[in-house]
Formats: sequence, C-alpha cells, structure tokens
Amino acid sequence: MEYPKPRKCGSCGVLPAQRHQEGCDWARCTQDGSQYWVCDGDHKGKCEPCMYWGYYHGELECYEYGLFTEKDSIWGEGPDLNALAVKSTWSKKDQRYYIG
Repeated sequence: MEYPKPRKCGSCGVLPAQRHQEGCDWARCTQDGSQYWVCDGDHKGKCEPCMYWGYYHGELECYEYGLFTEKDSIWGEGPDLNALAVKSTWSKKDQRYYIG
C-alpha cells in the first residue's frame, strides 16, 4: 500500500506540526501513548496532547512494519492499528510506536 498524504486532524482539525487541541479524541498522551482524553493523568503534570504530524497516530508505523488488515475484513484493507497496539511500545522521546 502507498503512504497516504498528510491531512488535517479528523477530530480537532489542527494542521500537521501543531499540537492536538484539548478534548481531541485522536490525540495521544505524550507520556504513555494512551488516548489523551482517557489518560489517567498520573504523570506528575507532564501529560499533554501530543503533536499532530498529518496522520492518525500509529498509521505510519503500520506502513513501516507492514501491518494491514485484509481487504475482506469488516474494516476493509488498511493500517492494522489493533496489531500495532499489541506488538508495539510507545517512545516518550520520539512520540511514536516501535516494534522490537
């Protein structure tokens, strides 16, 4: 599959290279990668919405690692964010997921 083109956030509408807005359901917690609006916030005041780079979080990592759903799955063919969640860890430093 080809990499998608960068786009504005589908939830809060920010453009690439801007921080997600408070309450955005696409935002990830900078500390642990969990969905920001449900993060328990137990990070000693360091929890905030992450930067948005033009892609849903984890989408580019799925392309990098070849994690895709099958064309005939109920979601159709595309990045398999569920597989990424199971196989990866969040990097606070890089604000992204890594496998291995």
